[in-house]
Amino acid sequence: MNANMFKTENVLDNFKVEFFGLSSSSRVEISKKGSLTQEEVNLVIELYKRANSSERQNPAIRLKALGATIVPPDNNLNWDYIAGYDEVKRKIRESIILPLKNPALYDSIARMTRKVFESNRPRAILFDGAPGVGKTTAARIIANESEISLVYVPIESIMSKWYGQSSQNLSQIFDACEDLGDAIIFLDEIDSLAGSRDQQMFEATRRVLSVLLRRLDGIDAAASTVTIGATNRKDDLDHALISRFDQTIYFPMPNAAERAAIFSNYARHLSEDECSHLGERSDNLTGRNIKDICEFTERRWARNVLVKKAEPSAPSFDFYRQTLRMWKEMK
Repeated sequence: MNANMFKTENVLDNFKVEFFGLSSSSRVEISKKGSLTQEEVNLVIELYKRANSSERQNPAIRLKALGATIVPPDNNLNWDYIAGYDEVKRKIRESIILPLKNPALYDSIARMTRKVFESNRPRAILFDGAPGVGKTTAARIIANESEISLVYVPIESIMSKWYGQSSQNLSQIFDACEDLGDAIIFLDEIDSLAGSRDQQMFEATRRVLSVLLRRLDGIDAAASTVTIGATNRKDDLDHALISRFDQTIYFPMPNAAERAAIFSNYARHLSEDECSHLGERSDNLTGRNIKDICEFTERRWARNVLVKKAEPSAPSFDFYRQTLRMWKEMK
């Protein structure tokens, strides 16, 4: 510290400094008996600026400290990875990907049609569907195609046992994403984060919901961030929160043809008829279930190869059929 900047004689007399560590953030409280002198006020301000300048300039570090993950791009992940769902893919392309890739066009149309300019690009989309139908994978593909960062926010990174900390965590995540530039925030299991106020609600949840409502469509609304919320219990969400989403995209359970296509993704050596057979007998299963079944089949087959000391080969159709039957019996 430059001694010429402040009068340092007795600068710490009667000072009380307390350090608090709460969840993923921390704070320092400085107090003194009596009034702070102007030199002491300047010192506190300068210390605060120096302590926070490096963190403010690096949103990636701040997001990591808050428990959020910047998902790295995967060039091998595209829409072919999700079999079927043609209508879902069409809605995602039209409502999310095209506006993200062509912002100037959408803004120019809005300027030609509105008395007062407002962006017509969606800022918040809700993905609704059962677990395992591809909501998270779709978010990753959107980020890949749009060439912007995907920030995955698990619920446990937001919630805290300390009063007021949960809403503060969520607000800091939005701030960091804004500093990051164009980004997609993916809020998984948003129903656990912001349920309906018609039901009994804890004060911490109410404060988190308030932050969400302001950030999605309010005075503090995010300007350069698209928010995707994922839920399998849309009816449990607060009505005001649902109204903040520009669109809800529903991910249905895959039909027989789509299940057959999913099997062909994970068992490409099987014939079309064999995949169709498996697809017809796997009703009420999601894409994740089918992936798990195929992985289980491969592990069973590997053990069979080891026991017989045979050459490596792909599992037979009968093994997939047996595993599917075993899976349904276990469930």
